[in-house]
Amino acid sequence: MEYVRWAKMFQLWYRNLVQKISSFVKPKKIVDIGCGPGILMEELMKYFPEALIVGIDRDVEMCKMSKAILCDARSLPFRDATFDLAIFCYSLHEIGLLALYEARRVLKDDGILVVRDVRSEMTKIARDFLLFQLSLNVGVNYAEKVRSYLEVFPNSTFIRKFVEENFEVLHFSSTPFDFDLIARKL
Repeated sequence: MEYVRWAKMFQLWYRNLVQKISSFVKPKKIVDIGCGPGILMEELMKYFPEALIVGIDRDVEMCKMSKAILCDARSLPFRDATFDLAIFCYSLHEIGLLALYEARRVLKDDGILVVRDVRSEMTKIARDFLLFQLSLNVGVNYAEKVRSYLEVFPNSTFIRKFVEENFEVLHFSSTPFDFDLIARKL
């Protein structure tokens, strides 16, 4: 699967995110929402070897690769206040903001929410470059799918304000292509 090859090219970027997370929390239970082939989960295992790490995804093939639970992120099959850490890594643009309410529900009090995703407000040249690279490395159909998500995905400032309604934002940063948000459940 071409997407897996693309995702593995960015393994260091996933590692960078886990390093950043480790300065905010030492979780015992983690949920990776929209985990894809499980590359982030592999990095989480290295940094948090004692933690229970659960991946969820809505794609059957991704779940087979990552040994994740097949489910809809807007209706997670977990009890309230189950996890110390909930992560959306390049998945929120596909799932939608309503999934943040479910993440909040399954997070313990003072639990940490992490979002790393594409910036829908990236410049035209950055967007064209991203879509070109996706076309080359994953395929034209996937690049078109991402283009359609970017057209409706809110900008990172809106997402931050949306999250601030139920969380205390501890960290927010961005690059020309993506953003990181780390927040504590209120």
